[in-house]
Amino acid sequence: MLGQYLRRHREGADISLNEISISTRIRVEYLKALESEQYDRIPGDTYVRGYIKQYLKTLSVDPAEACRLYEEHRGKFIH
Repeated sequence: MLGQYLRRHREGADISLNEISISTRIRVEYLKALESEQYDRIPGDTYVRGYIKQYLKTLSVDPAEACRLYEEHRGKFIH
């Protein structure tokens, strides 16, 4: 869900992962991990949250909904 949300906003803005990487200084491999919801490929929960926020701020999108989706995803695996 979150991956699709991120990708939809990025593609809607007609911006590549490489462009987001340059703007945010986040490795493309981590951006791909966000879009494919492979959070274990990113070094820690704090980074995941920060990357989500930076990703969406680059697209001028409020990250609140994406953060909610991430928390929902995390909750499924914590319990």
